[in-house]
Amino acid sequence: MSNIEIIAVALMFIMPWGMVLIYKITRKHRLDKNFKILQEKYSLTPEKKGNKNSFISGYYRGKPIKIENSEPEGKKKICTRLTVECENPDNFEFTIVKRKRSSNPYYLNGAYIFEDNEFDDLFFIQTNNLELLKRNFDFNSRYKLEQVCGLGFNGEIRLRGNAFTYIEPGSLNNNTAVMKLELILHELCDLADAMKYDEQLVIINH
Repeated sequence: MSNIEIIAVALMFIMPWGMVLIYKITRKHRLDKNFKILQEKYSLTPEKKGNKNSFISGYYRGKPIKIENSEPEGKKKICTRLTVECENPDNFEFTIVKRKRSSNPYYLNGAYIFEDNEFDDLFFIQTNNLELLKRNFDFNSRYKLEQVCGLGFNGEIRLRGNAFTYIEPGSLNNNTAVMKLELILHELCDLADAMKYDEQLVIINH
């Protein structure tokens, strides 16, 4: 085998690994750039937790928020996580995921509960308070979530205790992922405001 042939064979083995390395570096660069954009846009503070987990946190519309790029416990895939703290004296809970064909629409509260075909066909929802769910998810809220679904939503939005959480596989390394996160951030802040308003009405009525 000639020297040229040896070099050609070597390149055949090296080039795929080189392309993978370049791809990873490019994704990391886009992720860092998008985190920086969000940090400056919402006046957040960057922090690091270990070698792979990073987050930015601060206040938006008077609410503590955190945006993370992390590996969930027991999993190797990177996920994007958004946390928005809120007041929740009623211990209201819900979980929203994209409805799949295999989803049983009559499982707990996962039925078609809004009589809004476009929305109900997109999302599977479980809650411990159907009245509060319907009151807070008005037409505007449902429309925003439909937009989120149009951007490729494949994660989970939930309320537990005093915090909303949005988590989705993948990182913020493209414009669509950033747009999706920002839409959800605004929606969760709107929901937090609505819940606070509900609490004030209860206090006034009593």
